[in-house]
Amino acid sequence: MKKTCGVFALVTGLGLLVLWIVLLSKNLVPDLKTETVKTTAHIFSEFLTALVLLVAAFGLLKNKNWGAKTFLVGDGMLLYSVINAAGYYSGQGNKYMLYVFLMVLVVGVVLGSLVLKVESNQTKP
Repeated sequence: MKKTCGVFALVTGLGLLVLWIVLLSKNLVPDLKTETVKTTAHIFSEFLTALVLLVAAFGLLKNKNWGAKTFLVGDGMLLYSVINAAGYYSGQGNKYMLYVFLMVLVVGVVLGSLVLKVESNQTKP
């Protein structure tokens, strides 16, 4: 389970970074011009989410004792981001991106729930 969560955190963390680097480098973020502060804060939070997920991936894949807890933080950040993104793309009528984000949401909830279950069993006396 740690490996699965580690790979998920690695793929989603890298995916977030690549997505934003591509969007920004190709000038495909029109809201950056019209709502600069709000959009900049959003992009910053997504980069932070990616960073936490990548740290969690390292911790889980290297069997560090902090990996699972870091994963829970990153997964929570990711769940907020995908709910927000699903709403944004749904409002634009982009069903493909809506479905992609909903799939990430389901996997994130399932994996987060499994980690919580394992972690809570390990802390019982």
